[in-house]
Amino acid sequence: MASPLRDPDLSQFKYDAEFHKGVVINTDCRNEKEAWKTGSTLGREYDTYFLHSSKGPGKKSYRMVKRTYENSLKRELAPLIALREHPDFFAKFLGWYSNQREGTIWIAMEYLSGGDLQSYVEKDEVRAKEHCREVVTQILKALEAMHAMDLCHRDLKSSNIHISSISPLSVKLSGFDITACTEPSADVYTKAADMWNLGVLTHVMFTGTIPFPNPGRPASFPEHHLIEACAPDMLVSFIKQIMGYDPALVKPLSASDALQHPWIDPTPVKISKGGNYSTYKYDASFDKNTVTHTINGDTEVWRRDKRLGGGGFGEVFRHIKVSNKQEFRAVKSIQRSVYQNDKKSIRRELNTLIAMLKYRDLFVEVYGWYEDDEKTVFIAMEYLPEGDLHAYMLQDKVRAQNNCREISTQILKALNILHQEKICHRDLKPQNVLVASIVPLKLKLSDFGLAKSTIQSASLMKTMIGSKNYMAPEMLGIGTLTEGHYTDAVDMWALGTLTYEIFTGLPPFCIKQDWGDDDDDDDDEDDEDDDNDNGGDGGTAYFTALTSPQVNLSWGGLDQYCRGSRNSDFPSRPLSAASAPRTLVDFLFWLLRPAPHERLSAFVALQHPFIRGRDFDNGPSWTKKQFNPEDMDRPERYKFGR
Repeated sequence: MASPLRDPDLSQFKYDAEFHKGVVINTDCRNEKEAWKTGSTLGREYDTYFLHSSKGPGKKSYRMVKRTYENSLKRELAPLIALREHPDFFAKFLGWYSNQREGTIWIAMEYLSGGDLQSYVEKDEVRAKEHCREVVTQILKALEAMHAMDLCHRDLKSSNIHISSISPLSVKLSGFDITACTEPSADVYTKAADMWNLGVLTHVMFTGTIPFPNPGRPASFPEHHLIEACAPDMLVSFIKQIMGYDPALVKPLSASDALQHPWIDPTPVKISKGGNYSTYKYDASFDKNTVTHTINGDTEVWRRDKRLGGGGFGEVFRHIKVSNKQEFRAVKSIQRSVYQNDKKSIRRELNTLIAMLKYRDLFVEVYGWYEDDEKTVFIAMEYLPEGDLHAYMLQDKVRAQNNCREISTQILKALNILHQEKICHRDLKPQNVLVASIVPLKLKLSDFGLAKSTIQSASLMKTMIGSKNYMAPEMLGIGTLTEGHYTDAVDMWALGTLTYEIFTGLPPFCIKQDWGDDDDDDDDEDDEDDDNDNGGDGGTAYFTALTSPQVNLSWGGLDQYCRGSRNSDFPSRPLSAASAPRTLVDFLFWLLRPAPHERLSAFVALQHPFIRGRDFDNGPSWTKKQFNPEDMDRPERYKFGR
């Protein structure tokens, strides 16, 4: 394949130019004239860039013009011309002209008003981490296009990546000063050099640090910065594979292969259709309180023991293995009649549990499932004798407060995984967080009976479903902010209410009520999530069991909070009475925002100073305006924005 760097036709892009004071008039090949006013200097690397604005009637337009010299003309223009066929990936080359009196060459390019990636990262480190995958994916597509043309960028860095759009975030490559052909006879550089640089850039975006502070290539890849920054395992794998640190690979991933990496292109979990739940089905025969399975040729007999709990969808019992009285499991029984959708909702729960098996430290482990002649479904899971978070909180409130950060962190990590897998839990509450061990405290998320896919092609989530005290206002139809459906931001609201309850003893906007009081608002409704095949959530209502029968949601208080124009409605007094740290109050303030889009995502929440154990003044800057309970009469202080 002939390199596009050889013998490019420069003449077709040349402008004639007339120079006046602060103005240049260009005439293109169609004999059309345009006057441009020279503006500010944009930056200096090897040469200088200027901002030009159009002169004359009509809407003002802009371009970026680079000053260089004749001896580098062909070297710089050749890649720009070759890459014009990919305007989505590269800063578009517009044309060039010369100033013979000064001996200078001027290269006109598309002006990208968002600045470069380096400024973007420095301005907002948390936002950069949140959009890291999005940016890296676009850079990979640009490198794939370059490498297909046998071009090596050779200077891939954040200052050579420009922001063309903030929302949606879009980037383009620039800086082709030293771009070279990758043909062995022409240049010693290879495409792997660009992939190495991308690995460094990805590491910097996510951690704020370079992986190798000293010159040379270490024998092993240092993962500690990524671990400290809560990088997912797939991201660590991605960086190691594109930089050649994965011993399972003969050579680093190419740009095309990297675009198929699970971190770049995660396969959403199919929890409504398909999935592999059928491979986990047990044969079962029943005799009074025992059930017999044949698993991999071995016969197992289990006896039903004590009841562990239950809710609107079923009951959970402990089972004891007859042949080994020390082996237990928890079995959830679900009558098909409970579900209007018959198998669909059960299939969602099973597929979610199975999909989370690769994260056993964060989610309860499922063993298998079976059914009886009456079509009752039984799901066998690991038995955790320490109980759930609700019991843990009641046993020792001070202990729960002291471990509040650890509790929130572990739940956040689980939610981050779920949301990355495009799954919304929809019923996060203390009873659905199980305690795997007390010391050290280890928690696992459970009960995916209401879990639902958030993939756009799936049906929208509309159903009023879950536990009222922990349900987000848009699920309840409260306030003016609902848009007819909701997103996984409802899980973040639920986390906020749970964390709030740990410190104050009650979820926010809830009141204690005597057992004898009547409150029709808390009657459970038996309508279930009606996900029809046409892509709609049924819009009916179903409430699962409440934390405590005498704790009820104050509908009026929540409605006032959602409709109010003042942030003084944020319930900070119980937090102050419980001596909650300022970072915790700020954390809750951003989880319990009435507008779903204003809430922290699970990924961003993991970077919050409260979760990181840092004070506002000592840690890295926090992107959102910090909440000060003493300034609650100044609502303008808390306008959301970055």
